[in-house]
Amino acid sequence: MIQYEPMKEETTLEHILSKLLTAGENEVIEFKEAHKGKWPDFIGKYVSALSNEANLRGVDFGWLCFGVADKPKENTSARLVGTHAVIDQNLKYEISRNTTNNLTIREVLEGIVEGKRILILKIPAAPRGIPIAWDGKYYGRNGDSLTTLSTDKYDEIRRQSGIYDWSSEICPQASLADLDERALALMREKYAIKQRNEDFQTLPPENMLSDLDLMRNGGITNAAVILAGRKEFIQQHYPNAAIRLEYRESEADIAFLNRIAYEEAFFLSIDKLWHDINVRNISIPISDGPYIFQVHSFDESVMREAICNAVAHRDYRIASETLIKQYPHKITITNAGGFPPGVTADNLLTVPSTPRNRLLSDVMAKTGLVERSGQGVDKIYRKTLSEGKPAPDYGNSNSQMVELVLSTAVVNKPFAIFIDETQRRLSPENKMSVFEIIALDKVRGEEYDEVPRSMLQKLLKKGVIEKSGTTKGTRYYLAKRYFELANDVPSYMNKRKDWDPSLSIPLVSVFLSEHDGARFKDIEKAFDGHLSTKQVKALLKNLLLQHVIYTSGKSSGTRYHLSHENHIAADLYMDALKIGMSVLEKQASGYIHPK
Repeated sequence: MIQYEPMKEETTLEHILSKLLTAGENEVIEFKEAHKGKWPDFIGKYVSALSNEANLRGVDFGWLCFGVADKPKENTSARLVGTHAVIDQNLKYEISRNTTNNLTIREVLEGIVEGKRILILKIPAAPRGIPIAWDGKYYGRNGDSLTTLSTDKYDEIRRQSGIYDWSSEICPQASLADLDERALALMREKYAIKQRNEDFQTLPPENMLSDLDLMRNGGITNAAVILAGRKEFIQQHYPNAAIRLEYRESEADIAFLNRIAYEEAFFLSIDKLWHDINVRNISIPISDGPYIFQVHSFDESVMREAICNAVAHRDYRIASETLIKQYPHKITITNAGGFPPGVTADNLLTVPSTPRNRLLSDVMAKTGLVERSGQGVDKIYRKTLSEGKPAPDYGNSNSQMVELVLSTAVVNKPFAIFIDETQRRLSPENKMSVFEIIALDKVRGEEYDEVPRSMLQKLLKKGVIEKSGTTKGTRYYLAKRYFELANDVPSYMNKRKDWDPSLSIPLVSVFLSEHDGARFKDIEKAFDGHLSTKQVKALLKNLLLQHVIYTSGKSSGTRYHLSHENHIAADLYMDALKIGMSVLEKQASGYIHPK
């Protein structure tokens, strides 16, 4: 096989053509006289075939030559017949629209050779790990003939990604008769609804499975068996595909109270699985006055997504079933096989990955069982945090398994209401993403240093957080509405450094009324973050001049007292400044020394 170099500046069309004619027609070279027919379809099939074959043979390009007879003649001149074919930008665009990864013709070489117009199309090799399809079908070459891409060639390209797609392999024992008609009907129905394609419901099983790539050249893929296989066939040939649900009252219980095995087609199992989990579900009311909504211990959309992810991404070559353990306070979902290369529990949301079972994942997405690739985990995080629950926990995962722990406890009802109110307030195109909700949760936990500045600016713009201070002293906290929902406005006031200084005089009066005989450092602590030492000294001096307060002791033993005649005024301040007093008491706690 000749390795064709990328065309250099000095290389002419005649030189390229000469090399191709010398090599002769083969898997990566095709000669055509260019008789017109269904022009885009004709070229599209060859783009698919030549790109796939170029990939398999380790060359950079395949070549499609127009104006050259495909059969050998007595001499080169006799093979040159010329062509009137036109390859324009519209045709290249049409090709890209209907090929995998939008692959299209890289370059069109046009010239006159021995008085004949010749076109040579330069077609890039398929990217590693990605077979190229034209209009949903994969093409290849058998010698110099155009054929459908054989199963072994398809699998060879897929293996190049570094992750073996077990789900796309053909199951040699399976036939169409080994698939469950009820599961196929569900698959057909869900695809038609998800893709808004009613005609899909009329397709016979062979066409439906071929369109979804679950059946190739008459062979049934592993993915087809997992999704729609008959129970007896799965039990015999795929025992590892079973899912088991166990229920325990507590983690201390060694024995489970109930255990159910799901060993049939996943399209039939998933609804039964959710039903059995939901039996022990409870509804938790989240309310603020007349405002109320319900949160369930086990959210259906989160549970379905998590289970489907486990089934789609597990390693079926490991002799271990998918195990779900349900407790009153949490649920764990464990599947065999660690995270894909490059993915960890820490970067799960940010690093793109290749699914372990791409075909299985693709079909699940196309039929609406899971979110589009890369969005399922986002949904789990977004929904869980929005309900005021702890973040999903993948901390126990390792190289042999992935374990997801979902807590049922609503640990922060005000945060759940705050998120719900905010999402209702924002327009559809401006609603908070999963990353914004995660960032908001970090701000709530005073971990805003871990949030990128650009994200903080987005949250400020949406009015869900506020800030105080400048430069390195800048602090971020949730908007006032959150603290109102949490009945903790004093904490909100405490976080604000730009509070109204006029509050300081009545507040110090109230403070001294409660803590008669306070030292300077006690008062200074009470105003920490709001007034500087110099400002506190100026405030006390002013109050002394107005005889609002008086002192006892000297030097470091000086104590400040509220004047007797001002105790009544201080009592009047008490209700009006209840919130401010709570702040001061909270800050000064532990700093008031005995007389």
